[in-house]
Amino acid sequence: MKNEQHTRVITWERTDLCFQSSSVLKWSAFALQLEFKCGSETIHLDGFWSGDCNWTARFAPTHPGIWTWVSHSQDSAMDNHQGKIECIAPNTKQKKANKNLHGFIRIPKDEIHFQYADGEPFFFLGDTLWAINTLRCGLGEKENGNFFSWLKDRKQKGFTAACVQFFRRLNQSNEGGYPFPNNTDDNGIFTHLNSEFFKHLDTRMNHIWDAGFVVAAHPTWFGKAQGGMTNISSLDAQLITRYLLARYGSYNLIYSLSGEYQHSYLDMPNPWTRSDWQKLGAMVNKWNVYNHPVSIMPTGIQEGKSSLSSEANSGSSAGEFHQEAWLDHNWIQTGHRLSLMHLIPKTIKENRNHLPLKPVIQSEGWYEGFEDTNLFVQCNDSHIRWQAWVSYLCGAVGYIYGHGDVWGYFSKLDDPNPKDISTEKKEMLDRGLNAEGGISLSYLRQLFDQIAWWKLKPRQDLISTKGLLSQEANEWYLRVPYCAAAPGELYVVYYPLGTGKKRKDLLLKSGYEYSARWFNPRDGSFENIKMPRLDKNGKWDVPVTPGALDWVLVVENNHELKNLNI
Repeated sequence: MKNEQHTRVITWERTDLCFQSSSVLKWSAFALQLEFKCGSETIHLDGFWSGDCNWTARFAPTHPGIWTWVSHSQDSAMDNHQGKIECIAPNTKQKKANKNLHGFIRIPKDEIHFQYADGEPFFFLGDTLWAINTLRCGLGEKENGNFFSWLKDRKQKGFTAACVQFFRRLNQSNEGGYPFPNNTDDNGIFTHLNSEFFKHLDTRMNHIWDAGFVVAAHPTWFGKAQGGMTNISSLDAQLITRYLLARYGSYNLIYSLSGEYQHSYLDMPNPWTRSDWQKLGAMVNKWNVYNHPVSIMPTGIQEGKSSLSSEANSGSSAGEFHQEAWLDHNWIQTGHRLSLMHLIPKTIKENRNHLPLKPVIQSEGWYEGFEDTNLFVQCNDSHIRWQAWVSYLCGAVGYIYGHGDVWGYFSKLDDPNPKDISTEKKEMLDRGLNAEGGISLSYLRQLFDQIAWWKLKPRQDLISTKGLLSQEANEWYLRVPYCAAAPGELYVVYYPLGTGKKRKDLLLKSGYEYSARWFNPRDGSFENIKMPRLDKNGKWDVPVTPGALDWVLVVENNHELKNLNI
């Protein structure tokens, strides 16, 4: 028995316990397990290989108290170590400085939003950076690399989630080299894991944590072609997943089994089956010891002839996996064209009609700056506002933004040297970070910080707009308002471009006194509206919008106005 030094930490913050094996063991041996106990709670963790004879157990206490721990290993040098960790609760100031100290993300019972472990609602506004763990998205010599430029910018703009993959391509390195040095050409060999590669991912994850971001993560795109047919077995995917959850499970995660999982059906010499994903999900259920929310990211709907089943070609994780015990929320992808934007309200509604009811994330729509080559039009800030506002008001718990220039700058398939980037390419990154659509999302966040958004539910039945060509968005017509409400308390209606001068009715719950404001989603300003005068049925003839572009109507019960800066 080997007694270790007593340590002291804050609830939810990680601590690393380090061990040395008597000889070098395979990374996939998972030769170390630890058992942590405090009161009635017990947590069993895998240790992970961290180079040579080094093994690490990364632990995050879930509540205050004295946690005792003991190690288990077939290697006598790591077996039966024991110790204590004293855990104290974070104070109010610490929680305000870092939202992650409210605890890991949960899905409350009988609800369809995310919240922190202490009950604080979590507003999911994500930004896409799939290549976060590459040289192009580097750390720099003095924390001055592109990674920090991106993180600082997105925090300032009010994003709350970093949407990443732990390694992007086998032939893309970070400061520590390649993830699997003997497999940079997709040869199917994963025997040699590079711990130095993942140490630099640790650094990125630590800074993301310190910034208060939740991490929505895939391990990688299992099955997606990298210049040819890809080659990874479902067993290797399980081992890699187990390693990543051992190493990063003590961060605040929303976990996806893979990006665009259907590629494993189409782009592999030995294609996976639905059963392979079901098995991987079941194993994640076992290794996900902190009960992080789990889903899987789909491809968008393939139009025309598709070799996929209708369930796999639904644009949603629900198509094949909604009834799986390991899947507790759904991801949808609607695609990168103007003519596909109408699928956002349609697919969200379809997913909310599945039983049991599970939260929905709009994980990928039309990225700002991407061109729709069918119509020769580029996605701009008005398209981004439409996608984001409609997603939330139709009942999505999260919206993930992306910009084509940020994606294009970071997501190269080769292994770029960040020191050899042309001025034009550097300007591309700046252009992407400062795009109007991303800026307008900061105003969306500001409004939602002031209202009890988690009480809102889609209520299209409460609005009526005369003179529209359609009451539902379709491939050719998006000028439809969308409403979410907590009747009697709060109503939010998004009026897109072209609906402002149409006659608009809103049905309010009678018996209350309301105040109403127009919110400008382009600059974050408000304009007050004269007190609503309702008819005997509670119907209000909403005035015209202050201008021709898109506007948001906010109606609140005067007796329950709150300023909730969450």
